[in-house]
Amino acid sequence: LPIYIYVGGSTDGYSADLFTAEYTPAGTQVWVRQWGTPDFDIGKSMCATSSQIFLGGKHMDGNLGELPPQIVSYTLDGSFLWNREYPQYTIFMAMSCDSSNAYVVAGSNTGTELLKLNSSGAIVWHTAAETGALANDGIALDKNAGIVYAVFYAYVTNGNKLLRFDAKTGAKLN
Repeated sequence: LPIYIYVGGSTDGYSADLFTAEYTPAGTQVWVRQWGTPDFDIGKSMCATSSQIFLGGKHMDGNLGELPPQIVSYTLDGSFLWNREYPQYTIFMAMSCDSSNAYVVAGSNTGTELLKLNSSGAIVWHTAAETGALANDGIALDKNAGIVYAVFYAYVTNGNKLLRFDAKTGAKLN
């Protein structure tokens, strides 16, 4: 099977947009897609399943006020699938994917949550990870064991904390 590399982030400028691109291992660009609103869209996190790409981050208006974050999804060949807004959150900081779902570290006004999204972007489950904690952009998925690992900065202890969650149910394991 051919191996391709997917990257994502934000374009530069006052009205930044999200972008994602595919490259060959030799560095040849296969395609690039740009998505955005008239406002300021910041790409912070991305992952790919066996059939699609999830790209998320932060969304701000022209006065740099926070708006609900969005996730944009494309097929692996760059065809647009959907975009969804998640008004209960403030930012999507990190993502990891299995073959069909995305696991997302999301910031909210009360702390940090871990979400599992299906291929249409619907929330399968969400669980509070740490109250008053921010993620340090660390998430990993052990597909064989069915465990999601996420790193958070805990203000109470003034240090990083590694938490484990059941990938099927979202239950905290430690």
